[in-house]
Order: sequence, then C-alpha cells, then structure tokens
Amino acid sequence: MEEKLTGKELIIKVLEDSDEPMSCTEIFDTSKKSGYLKLYAKGTDNDQKKAQISSLLSTWSESSD
Repeated sequence: MEEKLTGKELIIKVLEDSDEPMSCTEIFDTSKKSGYLKLYAKGTDNDQKKAQISSLLSTWSESSD
C-alpha cells in the first residue's frame, strides 16, 4: 500500500530516510521507488511534479537564510 503524503511531508520523509542532501529529481525518484504517493492535480506530468518539489525546496532555503 502506498503512503499518501502532502508535498512537505513527502520531502521531509524522503530526506529523513536518506540522511543525505538530494535534488528535487532525486527526491521524486526516491519517493516513487519507496512507494510514497504524492497527490497532485489530475494530469500533472512528472516534470511538473519535480518543479513543485523544487519550489518547496527553494521556499525552505529562502526562509532559512
């Protein structure tokens, strides 16, 4: 069964499991391999999903500066 996570929950879970820095593509690929399911707008393609992850990472990076 796939675990349904929000965008932030997904990124946090993947990064905690990894214990290493990851790019948005690595986070996306790892989440698919690990069976995590991110709920996106219907019809969203993989590039858009990666862009959403990248956007969240950028937001966090800017807020930590």
